[in-house]
Amino acid sequence: MAELSLAAGDRRPTVRIVACHASERDLQPILWGLEEEGIPAEVEIALDGDAATLAKQAAHLSSLNVGIALEGIKDEIVLHHRDLEGESPLFRLAMRDAGAVQLRILGANAARLVKGDPLIFEKNEPVENRTGNPSAGVGMNSNQTVDLVVRAVLELLAKE
Repeated sequence: MAELSLAAGDRRPTVRIVACHASERDLQPILWGLEEEGIPAEVEIALDGDAATLAKQAAHLSSLNVGIALEGIKDEIVLHHRDLEGESPLFRLAMRDAGAVQLRILGANAARLVKGDPLIFEKNEPVENRTGNPSAGVGMNSNQTVDLVVRAVLELLAKE
């Protein structure tokens, strides 16, 4: 598996994107989403690798702690943060199912993750507007989901 590297002079704050057997058609909307949110990106080409591993490596190499990987052969796009477990990325999409709008939203969410803004799950709809919790439903395991539901129910009962 290819290991990503950071050149000695490259200290610019960017979201790192790794493309492995991916097309410009899939990459461009992600870049637009990042640009719309005002966060710069840097693209690197990898010859092989698992999308989750490449995204995790990219997140570790990014001074903004966020990495994205597109892996065309395995049909995956992954958005990862440095503080998440390696096999637990924030988002994992199948390239064949992701249209330009979903890819742009993925780029915007990478930027929002950097800025600490609410994430978007549908066009122009931050999660905060639907649930009151900016991280609800994002990359959570079943225990975290149960904890979130219990807290929400307790909050609703306390308001009555």
